[in-house]
Amino acid sequence: MVEDLLKAGHLKQYVRTMPKGEGSSHGRGPRAPAAPVRAVINYIYGGPLDDEYSSKRKRQRLLRSATVREHPHRDALILTLGVGDFDVKRILVDPGSSADLLQVAVIKKMGFIPSSLENLGRTLSGFIGSSTTSLGDVTLPVQAGPVILNVLFSVVEDLSPFNTILGCTWLHGMKVIPSTYHQMVSFITQDG
Repeated sequence: MVEDLLKAGHLKQYVRTMPKGEGSSHGRGPRAPAAPVRAVINYIYGGPLDDEYSSKRKRQRLLRSATVREHPHRDALILTLGVGDFDVKRILVDPGSSADLLQVAVIKKMGFIPSSLENLGRTLSGFIGSSTTSLGDVTLPVQAGPVILNVLFSVVEDLSPFNTILGCTWLHGMKVIPSTYHQMVSFITQDG
């Protein structure tokens, strides 16, 4: 359908035409290599479906729990940062967490095999006394602006609705000041 519209002369504002010879490899010599493209990990959703909610309704409810529209200035601080070679969205910054956590679906998307993780089976305890067993640890570089810090993540089965939780270990290592009011983190770089 798009092809028919283009042939009919529509959608010209979305099409770039190249002068003859520019698109070919016989042009004016070797081209500069293209900049590497980072893959993006959006929200990873999984798990069994329940009878009470359809997949779409459950996903909308989970996303609403972390959205900025419902409770202004009492929102969770959620960022997108570079983790490894990926831009990972829905990262919760939690100054109350003593561990940096990564959802197993994220490392699978990155190409890691969960059985290759180190320190298998460590018990992690939550604030209310609940506990979970980590699948292991993995160290990955986390990039915030120009600053890159290697972070030891404990990989867990389910962090819904977040892909990653960065706790006080990352905050202290980066010398970050989190601001839920401004929905950002502030830190000093080499340039100031």
